[in-house]
Amino acid sequence: TYENVAGYHLYVQGRPESAPSATPTPSGVDILNNHAAYTAGGSLYVVGEVVNRTNSNVDSLQITANMFNQGQLVDAELAGFLKPVAAGSKACFKISFWPSPTTWDSYNLTRSYQAGGTVSLGLNVFNDSGARTQFDDYEIVGQIRNDGAQRATFVEVIGTLYDADGTIVDCETTYVFTTDLNPGETSSFKVAFLQRATYENVAGYHLYVQGRPESVSLAAPTPSAADVLTEYSP
Repeated sequence: TYENVAGYHLYVQGRPESAPSATPTPSGVDILNNHAAYTAGGSLYVVGEVVNRTNSNVDSLQITANMFNQGQLVDAELAGFLKPVAAGSKACFKISFWPSPTTWDSYNLTRSYQAGGTVSLGLNVFNDSGARTQFDDYEIVGQIRNDGAQRATFVEVIGTLYDADGTIVDCETTYVFTTDLNPGETSSFKVAFLQRATYENVAGYHLYVQGRPESVSLAAPTPSAADVLTEYSP
């Protein structure tokens, strides 16, 4: 128990380091204004989207949600992307607070990132569809084919749900069933949205596919420039 705590002190420290001039942090990585917050099962969730409008991939992307009550910070949490976000792409994020802050009236979102990182090219979505289940959850099922020249490992599908106004309803991620894809291979996936009480207001969805490239000796066609954007909107 900490019932006898009467006060606290904070000391902040960091390691100084000169920023390398060869890889400046690019501008144009933005949090869109269609984010939202909801509570479920005693937790608070903040969901939103980030878009990479630059000409390069961005790595170590993290989104922080700061919760306030009458201007006073009461809680903060962050969510990070495990892989780089490709140039020209967008993907959703989901930040969870457990337990939910008891009192809050506003929040803001900040992001940090750095230029760089490699992404798998030629990961294409097909045969996808989304629908509410008999339990009022929501599922997106589909297939991913590796049309690129390299093996893609840890192939991940990030699914975003929208309402009719374009506001984020929820965000979830999953891996394809085989986890990895050699050139020419196909695997199925299912993105399950389970946490909201109802998904009756879902009007559309977006899928962003990412993987880690790995060289293999298999022959495969070279992907076209259009394959750089490994995202899909219905």
